[in-house]
Amino acid sequence: GPSQSLAPSTTASETPSGIPSPWLSIMPSASSAPSRLICGKINILADEYPAETKWTISRNVTTNGEFNSEVVAEGSPEEEGYHTEEVCLGMGEYQFTIFDSAGDGICCSCGNGYY
Repeated sequence: GPSQSLAPSTTASETPSGIPSPWLSIMPSASSAPSRLICGKINILADEYPAETKWTISRNVTTNGEFNSEVVAEGSPEEEGYHTEEVCLGMGEYQFTIFDSAGDGICCSCGNGYY
């Protein structure tokens, strides 16, 4: 099917812990069916230590006033270099998180990685 960019919203959002984080909102257009999936790509250029990098997309839901998050897609580059993964999501609100287990990020002292 057609791909759309899954870019974070341009307005600042915060997680329940108050940490700013990129959020995705997928809302139906007038011409889309409620069950339609929107597909997009996650593009990551890994640094010299790709095993330290992991990403997740979580679906955000509030039930009875309580915030809950469920991981619906995840990945980790297996080797240094450029990686692309297609992800298809239904309507809802999602959070994209990228994590570096060494805590030094994916840029710049060990390669110029980005996402």
